[in-house]
Amino acid sequence: MSIIDLHIFSLVVLIQIDQNNPSQCSICLGDFNITDILLQLTCKHIYHRECLLHWLQTHYRCPYCRFLVYQQPVTPHIFLIRQTIT
Repeated sequence: MSIIDLHIFSLVVLIQIDQNNPSQCSICLGDFNITDILLQLTCKHIYHRECLLHWLQTHYRCPYCRFLVYQQPVTPHIFLIRQTIT
């Protein structure tokens, strides 16, 4: 069984960075950009796709809060965070 088969995260499409959304991946400490592919764990923490997939090859918990990732699988879905122009 692969990580993707477990449906443990959701795909996140980040269009705008603001105070309600994270601005940095806590695995690589790199900033999120509009073009990045991001994944959100069940605990709602968001990471770069490649960072998280690499992390989950050797760890079973969220790197930020230590939530046991494999306990509560979810169906993947896409979040669109829309940009508002002011």
